[in-house]
Amino acid sequence: AKEVNPKDPFKNSGAQIIKQAAQRQVESTGDGTTLAVIIGYAIAKEALSIVESDYNPMTLRGGLEEGRDLLIEKIKELSKPVKSKVEKIQIATVSSEDKGLGKMIGETYHKAGVDAVITAEQVNSPGVFIDHQAGMQIDSGWKAEWFVTNRNSMTATVTKARVLVTDYKLDNIHELIPLLQSMAKNKETNFVIIGEDVDGNVLATLIANKIKGQMNTSAIKAPSFQMDKVLQDVATVVGAKFISKNAKMDLKEVTVDDLGYADRITSTKDATVIVEGGGKKKDVKERVQSLKNQIKDEGIDFEREKLKERLAKLTGGVYVVKVGGATEVEAEDKYERADDAIKATKAAIELGIVPGGEVVFLNARSVLKSDNESYADKILYKALEKPFNKLVENGGFDAGEMRSMLSGTTNEFGIDVTTGDMVDMVEEGIIDPAKVAIEAIRNGVSVAIAMICADGIICEYGEKDI
Repeated sequence: AKEVNPKDPFKNSGAQIIKQAAQRQVESTGDGTTLAVIIGYAIAKEALSIVESDYNPMTLRGGLEEGRDLLIEKIKELSKPVKSKVEKIQIATVSSEDKGLGKMIGETYHKAGVDAVITAEQVNSPGVFIDHQAGMQIDSGWKAEWFVTNRNSMTATVTKARVLVTDYKLDNIHELIPLLQSMAKNKETNFVIIGEDVDGNVLATLIANKIKGQMNTSAIKAPSFQMDKVLQDVATVVGAKFISKNAKMDLKEVTVDDLGYADRITSTKDATVIVEGGGKKKDVKERVQSLKNQIKDEGIDFEREKLKERLAKLTGGVYVVKVGGATEVEAEDKYERADDAIKATKAAIELGIVPGGEVVFLNARSVLKSDNESYADKILYKALEKPFNKLVENGGFDAGEMRSMLSGTTNEFGIDVTTGDMVDMVEEGIIDPAKVAIEAIRNGVSVAIAMICADGIICEYGEKDI
């Protein structure tokens, strides 16, 4: 999808909006990009046609949002929890299209548990193996897309990073000039800021240095919930001095010695994984014991669960799937497959699995009223048969006949497109993460709404286009 760039500026604008659905899909689930595009295009095409006939776009928007929410709840109802190792391996294998990779990732998730932090890393040596390393994850990601180093997975990675950890909002570059000058003098060019927020000319300066190749850098906004405590956890893991407002520390007095270190920091838009931090084992051990004591003494269930989450992120470490190949092209391909499989398996563990073969969309449509006067329900009802139709037609079968074959069956049944037979999809191992289906609907509806609610598009034509 990312390679689709029509020369016509108006067509290109529409294509960019549809591509957003695919991008959001891969960021959240690692799978289902084609699904999101098919559903988004089908909804947008019908919705635009209705709006052009003078139907109120805001009324249509409300109907689409209501239908979307009903469909999401129905898919959650249709899903079943992922419990067995076999199911986890099946999900990872389907996503990666690689039995060996799928087995490795599925088994790791089964062994490490639902809260496991698993990430992929491309290496120079051939082969695939898993390395359990010290590290942690925080629930916030890169501040700006300019920091992204891998456009396929939309991740920003900084290796051998010096780390500034602070609860200050950083928006005045003059406060950081002494530190940056000191880093330049020491030839420190890999720099990550994890703070309350990074904005203004501080963010602009980091981005400019990144673009010019003067620094490999990233800025990460700290999680808003229990921010100070999470930042102190991070500071302990990376071995940084926590630059705190409460202690009235002056940012102008921060030196390189106050920075922490990590072998690798990788961020998506929503999460950050810190691998092999430079903190002292003794300090980390004391921090862990402190959390255990707090858990024991905490009387409020909610607070206790949050403390347990922090403890798990501090003690669980990071499982790194190291992927290489005989050539760089092979290594890159395997890395993308591993990254997709990790996200898809995690998505399945989070929200369960549903029968595959796109039959879940046909089953979920039962909550819509396709025979009433709701244009939104009619649009969604029609759009949700498109993924199934496309799949069986690609297998050489008639979509109408296949839908008729499934009529009156239970939700587990679908079509095995390799044979054209009706089978119990779950028993046959043809399964998908429920989250993939849910996000495909959410993203598809989102881009369609963006199109019908836009009054116009501003495009720039070159001389050759006029």
